Amino acid sequence: MAGDVVVVHPRPRNEPYRMVALRVRQPGVVLRGAAGAGLYIPLSGEGADLSGRGEHPRAVVQFDPGADGCVLEGFELWGARNADGNAAGVRVSGARGVVIRDCVIRDNDMGVMSDGGGLPDGARGLRLESCEIRDNGSDAHAGYAHNLYLAGEEAVVLGCRIARARTGHNLKSRAHRTRVWGSLLIGAAERELDLVDAAGWTDRPGSDVWVAGCVIVKAQVTRGNRGVVHFGRDGPADRMGQLWMLYNTVITPHAAPVVTISCPKASVWMEGNLFAGGGAASGRRLLVEVPGGPAEGRVTGCDNWVDAGYGAVLPAGLRATRVGEPGRSLPWRGPVEADYRLRAPVPGITDAGAMCGELESRLGGLRLTEFVPPWGWRPRPCRGRLDLGAFEWSGER
Repeated sequence: MAGDVVVVHPRPRNEPYRMVALRVRQPGVVLRGAAGAGLYIPLSGEGADLSGRGEHPRAVVQFDPGADGCVLEGFELWGARNADGNAAGVRVSGARGVVIRDCVIRDNDMGVMSDGGGLPDGARGLRLESCEIRDNGSDAHAGYAHNLYLAGEEAVVLGCRIARARTGHNLKSRAHRTRVWGSLLIGAAERELDLVDAAGWTDRPGSDVWVAGCVIVKAQVTRGNRGVVHFGRDGPADRMGQLWMLYNTVITPHAAPVVTISCPKASVWMEGNLFAGGGAASGRRLLVEVPGGPAEGRVTGCDNWVDAGYGAVLPAGLRATRVGEPGRSLPWRGPVEADYRLRAPVPGITDAGAMCGELESRLGGLRLTEFVPPWGWRPRPCRGRLDLGAFEWSGER
């Protein structure tokens, strides 16, 4: 019923609830797992009909038009498969204001999918917070099945760990607006972020994407595209907006361009980012690619730090770029565990960004966040000048 709070308790030994295929159509429903601190109620889609035909959903849990303001929290969702390779752990089809919080979504064709559901503002206000979304993909549909595949009006991703998309991208979005705050994206088979087009959604002005305070890491072994971020189109529509990359730490061992801007009405502003090579050999590398160009006026920003290999081919629109010394590695705390905080201050990185308050004022009140492992977030400390990259150096060893 509308507005109900449904608390799901664990089975004996927290065995999974099996063949789950739940379709929600009422507003304000809260589905809450009660397994206890640090535990999740397991919901398995194995054996369920997740074809999307008739009354059957295409997800373990699906929120349809009318299910506005629903909340899903405290579950582990896995085993969603169908013949089309698009069964998801969670699907939001048109429902507005849905929150998915503190869930583990793994080993499905798709982790989370969203779409407009036939509504002019369908999926507006979708929020994914403090979730682990990992190891999703379909071998039979390689390149088309992702950890996150988002569309519709809007999606916000906050404090999530998005890892090892098996056959696709970690985060693919065709939504009108996408915000990715204080998250870790690591080890996708294809790109970490693929931010592309959809008719009626991204061909409207203001089809912006914000990526801020994130740690973005390409694996040494990458099966598919070795680029990190693509902003533009892969279809016939357009992307009329700007990619804002702010105070991220980006690690890639590959020579492929870090950022690709692929349509004429798309642009990028890059500020406060740290681009490092993950131990790769030094050499001439390309930070931003604009196929068909030119990059002038479409690639702008300031106060970024780059490995020495990027220094020879920097876009003219990037001001005050700091270039690292050839052969020098940064003192990361624990790169094997994807801990890309610095162990010590580094000139040109520490206190090298904007004044915290000035940045917030200039960007309309934007408050930066930091990723907190294993998954979660906190407000970024705001005291004077910001450090470049995704974290403030705290003095902890």
